[in-house]
Parts: sequence; structure tokens; C-alpha cells
Amino acid sequence: MRVLSRLIALAVALGLFVGGIVVAVEIVFAEIGREPWVIPYDEWYESARINAWSSPSTRRLALALVVAGLLLLLLQLARRRPTALAMEMGARPTPRTSTAEASSDPWCGR
Repeated sequence: MRVLSRLIALAVALGLFVGGIVVAVEIVFAEIGREPWVIPYDEWYESARINAWSSPSTRRLALALVVAGLLLLLLQLARRRPTALAMEMGARPTPRTSTAEASSDPWCGR
């Protein structure tokens, strides 16, 4: 599950990075008077002016974003199998100690 979580985080991070680059390029293109390159912001702007918050398409988009966010949240909150270090037979586990305690403990190897 940890690998899946990291892959999803990587995909989201790359998507946000590429999206940010595309938006920056679109802003520069709009400033110099060129047509939209990838993002049809002029059509989106008109659509946003026409459609109300109560329109079905707006509500479907909002619902899809909420579901995606909850899915990512649930993936992060899912219980994972605890990881443990393998120990040799007969080895005694020692807790971390301060330097003063370690000097008097025969198991610390000093």
C-alpha cells in the first residue's frame, strides 16, 4: 500500500507541476495577444458566466472533485502493515539510551 500511495502522490505532484507550467505559458500567451494554446480559457470564461452554481454540470464537477479528494484522503488514512526489522536468533533488543546509560550497559558493546 505504501508503494501505491507514493505512486499516487508522484502522479498528483507531476500533474500539478505540468499544470502550473501550462498555466504560466497560457498567461504569457494571453498577455502578448496570442490565441489559447492548450487551455481554452476564453470558452471556460463564457461558460462560467452562463452557468449558475445550481446547474447540473457544475454540480457534477463539484461532486467528482469531492469524491476524488475523499478517495485520496482515505488512501492516506488506511491502516498499513507495520514494518519490523529482522533480528538474529538469540539477539537481545536494546532500546535507545543516552550516552551516560550506554556507558554502563554491558549490552551496548563497549
